[in-house]
Amino acid sequence: MDAGGRRRSVALAVVALAGCASPLSSVRWPEASRYPDAPSLVLDDDMTVRFEPGPDSGRAEALVTRRSLVAILRPGGEGAAHI
Repeated sequence: MDAGGRRRSVALAVVALAGCASPLSSVRWPEASRYPDAPSLVLDDDMTVRFEPGPDSGRAEALVTRRSLVAILRPGGEGAAHI
């Protein structure tokens, strides 16, 4: 597998695991009425960068993992949620 494919598979695995890592049922979601002008709110945004030797060249490659928790308050807020 090439480095790009490896990065994509790692990112997809992280996204899948991030959804299972925290129980969102216990989150106290913000009320849309408190933010009348906001279509969405970013509740958490984390990024981790890890350097590993590449499988073919042995040169350092950056593996970037990003996890965001976004509350979509009303139509139009979907743009804040990205994968």
